Amino acid sequence: MRLRKKGERYGEQDMLAEEYLETRRPPPFRAMTEMMIVPPVCPRLRRAEFMQEGGALSLRDPLGGSIVSLEIHEALVASQLDGERSAREIARVVSESLPVEVSEAQVLDLVGRLSSAGFLDDARGREEERSARDALMSNPIRSAAHAGAVYPADQAACRDFFESMLQDPSRGSGEPPAPPLALISPHIDYARGRSVYASLWSRAKEAAISADRVVIIGTSHAGGERPLVLTRKAFETPLGLLPLDTDLVDGLIAECGEPSVDDELIHRLEHSIELQLPFVQRILGQEEVPIVPILCGSIHSAVHQGDRPEGEDTIREAAEIARTVLGAAPGRTLWIAGVDLAHVGMHFGDGPEPLSDDDLEKVRDRDRVLLDGVLRGDSERLTDHLLEDGDARRICGYAPIWLLLQATGHPKGELVSYGCAVDPRRTQAVSFAGAMLYEKGSTTSE
Repeated sequence: MRLRKKGERYGEQDMLAEEYLETRRPPPFRAMTEMMIVPPVCPRLRRAEFMQEGGALSLRDPLGGSIVSLEIHEALVASQLDGERSAREIARVVSESLPVEVSEAQVLDLVGRLSSAGFLDDARGREEERSARDALMSNPIRSAAHAGAVYPADQAACRDFFESMLQDPSRGSGEPPAPPLALISPHIDYARGRSVYASLWSRAKEAAISADRVVIIGTSHAGGERPLVLTRKAFETPLGLLPLDTDLVDGLIAECGEPSVDDELIHRLEHSIELQLPFVQRILGQEEVPIVPILCGSIHSAVHQGDRPEGEDTIREAAEIARTVLGAAPGRTLWIAGVDLAHVGMHFGDGPEPLSDDDLEKVRDRDRVLLDGVLRGDSERLTDHLLEDGDARRICGYAPIWLLLQATGHPKGELVSYGCAVDPRRTQAVSFAGAMLYEKGSTTSE
């Protein structure tokens, strides 16, 4: 789709847009109202996840699985589909942030494509969601959604793939660490995050962790109406089945209420939990270790509104429920937070210029400050960090880390590895880290 440079006159596409709008306008009431016609608003973008593979951008429906390829300006248009603005308004807003002009017709063209793929909150999109929900609920197992794409689907190849990462040569031959209470692990794809995954999980393997269950807290990229998004599904990878710790999940649902599983469909394609599971299966040597999968829904929204999550009753209560229900479980629990850190650059709505070396160094510096608070077990300091700049770096792992620290009594820890993946065009950068947290009183945590 050709973009018009700023100042270039309208062409045929724009005339088509005007004709389209004419068909959508209500009949005039009086001569005065004829001068006050308001263009129709565009439908709202349903839950969607922006992705990049190589230099290509795409939008994926985390509920239905559809994928639509996007140009950079189209990704910005999609991010403006809030159900409150017209195509004309969106074209103006996006054009102001780019060196080229986006027309109303181009916005309408993308709206049509997204509607056909079921991405919008319209009749087709709602039907897509109903179909996806029916498919999920008919199966007691949440099947691996990313095997065959992010990692091998064949069992033997999958085992070899993860074993190769667990033989990380950078770990050296020092003294094995103490078994951690919790791990902070990336959820970026393995191709971009391999070095950090390898460093963290090979060190966790050295620690000879044993566990009676694994609580995995992930970022919900599709949001969620409630702080905790729970599921009654067991999870499967090519390495085998990870059954649900049914007693604990039932306990959480009993305390949080049945609405905590209303958004269960979000688990279907979410990767922040799935990408931890094969490592769990390999380092514990238990291919059927029971798990408690939790996605964080509305926790991050408090910070976006300038508030603290513990200041909202539903969020504070959810954190207390997680602490009491999971903390009372017998035996040893391994906690994992599947998180990434900063998301910056044009791709995420920043300025139109490519990221400079100075920009990236500032991201790394700010990440170091954030991680220092996390490794001190200081959830208040973590929240302060985001409130200072309005979460300008879009820390998508904030909610799982905050919940983990709250639920486990604010343990301290050590940074194992840090990385920042920058795409070749420097339109985006994503940072991530691997860390190990220890129970209070452990000498390793001091």
